[in-house]
Amino acid sequence: MPSDWIVSLDWSDDCDVVQNHYAETCGTKIRLRHFDELKHCIPQTSSVWIDAGIDALHRSGNMSKGWKTYIEGFENGQHVLDHGLAATFERAKLVAFTKSVMDACAAHDPAWITIPQVPLTSSTDGSRNKVNKAFAQIVGEWRDSSQYGGRLMLPLILYGTDVLDKMGNWKPRLKDLITRLQICSANGVWVVCSDLKDEDGSGPNERTRLPGLAALHEELHDRLPGNNIKVVAGPYWAMALILWARGLVDHPLVDLGAGYRYTIPGSPGGRTGKIRIAIPSLRRRVVAVPQLAGWLQAAAKKLRTHASSVESSSTPSPRIGSAAIEFRSAADEFERLSKDLSQLALDADTARQQVSRFYRSWLDAMSQSSSKTRSLSLRQDFSAADLVGSIVGTLPKGTKPRHAGRLARQYMQSCV
Repeated sequence: MPSDWIVSLDWSDDCDVVQNHYAETCGTKIRLRHFDELKHCIPQTSSVWIDAGIDALHRSGNMSKGWKTYIEGFENGQHVLDHGLAATFERAKLVAFTKSVMDACAAHDPAWITIPQVPLTSSTDGSRNKVNKAFAQIVGEWRDSSQYGGRLMLPLILYGTDVLDKMGNWKPRLKDLITRLQICSANGVWVVCSDLKDEDGSGPNERTRLPGLAALHEELHDRLPGNNIKVVAGPYWAMALILWARGLVDHPLVDLGAGYRYTIPGSPGGRTGKIRIAIPSLRRRVVAVPQLAGWLQAAAKKLRTHASSVESSSTPSPRIGSAAIEFRSAADEFERLSKDLSQLALDADTARQQVSRFYRSWLDAMSQSSSKTRSLSLRQDFSAADLVGSIVGTLPKGTKPRHAGRLARQYMQSCV
């Protein structure tokens, strides 16, 4: 059965992850700047989605030299760098720039192309809306005159810690998106909040940001015309899966074992971060701190003790027996991770493979559920993870959030 998930291929060290775990992806999103370097990694059966990364203009005041050079390579690229976000561009020069970008993407004959857009905040001024509307109009004109027959993907890239806090912050952005969708006749929408770290387990995530993201997609789902507009969400750790399970998006966009969030291109920094491993029974990742090995061993003992207690203190039943089996299975998993931790903690690539192996198995399990029951299945997943987390308690220092089941509990609330 064809997959629904799409992978985001951004770096050369993503290639092994794609080949080992995501060869059956239905689509591969790849940036134009790195296309020649990474095209050999694209699975043969995968549709290709090319993104020129023009949202890098968001970093125009602090853009890496490599990205500046790349954007300058398009016709009138320097003019757009100098005037784009301020909306003081000359329209004729923006037209030439945009068509140059789209021609460069179409030259590779992809199935999907991202329409250039810049990120939006909760208080976006008129200049960014003007830039995005101009891009949409020009791409609509380009499509009419070009030979390109694939999908045009219109992005809604949100940025800012408060953009999802209340409907009044994101609803105008969504209204503008629908207007631009009509202007350029796009047949796909990609929505991502670029600074949403859904693995943080923070209070704002629980109270406003995760519910806000779900509410945004509910309204988008209701407002899109017809069934021909494909919707992609992410990457996030779990929220794209939740939105997909709920039938609010067609495709979750999957990261390849590093950040599990979207990074606007053009940052002077590269890929960095602490090594994380997946704990499947908790449906989360944790930083591989030195104290984790001992914690995993202690947590396994707690689970075995709890399994024995459940069996001995209750009237035997299939449900009780199943719970005891799940607790012992989680204990086995924790013990294996404890033994493997010394290798995982020293090798980022090995850790990324471990995370991706779990994530792919999670996707497969959800894909086996029917679209009508998928959300319930995912909620049960998180409910089981929350229960295991309540038994094993608090994680060692250096992990966030400390309570083992906090993330599962937050995700569970977003499943309905």
